[in-house]
Amino acid sequence: MGMMLLLTSHVLLRYTLNKSIPSAYEFTELLMIGVFFLGLAYAQARRVHIRIGFVFSRLNSPLQRVFDLLFVAIAFPIYGVITWQVGMDALEAWRVGDIAMGYLKIPLWPAKAVLWFGFLLFCIRLAIDIFSSTRKLPSTGPERLGPSNMKKPPGGL
Repeated sequence: MGMMLLLTSHVLLRYTLNKSIPSAYEFTELLMIGVFFLGLAYAQARRVHIRIGFVFSRLNSPLQRVFDLLFVAIAFPIYGVITWQVGMDALEAWRVGDIAMGYLKIPLWPAKAVLWFGFLLFCIRLAIDIFSSTRKLPSTGPERLGPSNMKKPPGGL
């Protein structure tokens, strides 16, 4: 909402009063980081990321779960490294006082910290998905003995 108001105000001021909001585009770029990357974990939780649906939908349910686990297990270490590197970049930007090029001197570390936080949430979501996917895999071994499938000994103990 804030990004929309900023851009709308910028355009209206520019065409009506021939004035503009300084560094409106830079602010918009930095806000876009939060809009996109803070939504990654939510999209993963809702399973709305882009998939190869025409192939995936033709698989049976147990095979879909296996492929889900495989994809998430591959993605987790990759995004773990990305998260680490983005965190190091955010710390470096804070340490050296990195700023955006433009009319105003906008520090970049807050946007990089939001980027890191979005990736961190995504990695946490991937870890949750790995854990939940392993629990849903079809069992290939002997049935577990639990209270519901244990046979009662003769004599009614």
